[in-house]
Amino acid sequence: MAGRERNDGWVEVLTAPNQIEAEMFVEFLSREGIPARLRPRDSLAFLGGLVSSLSTRVLVRKEHEQEARSWLDATPAADFDEEPEPSPDGS
Repeated sequence: MAGRERNDGWVEVLTAPNQIEAEMFVEFLSREGIPARLRPRDSLAFLGGLVSSLSTRVLVRKEHEQEARSWLDATPAADFDEEPEPSPDGS
């Protein structure tokens, strides 16, 4: 399913439940080499460090939409919620 394309070349690929989770997805996608950002009007960062508890959309460049969707589909949501396993030495 194709995301809604905006007139600036960015498309919506995900709606996260809040800004914090959306920021995490932007970071994950960016680490995969996929340019990503929050939908500007969904973020409250311009108010001086506030974050939105409302749903926040994640955008990628149109040319990276399929790659982003494939990555999101292949990454179980549970992977994002789990705490990392402690190392054997307790750290």
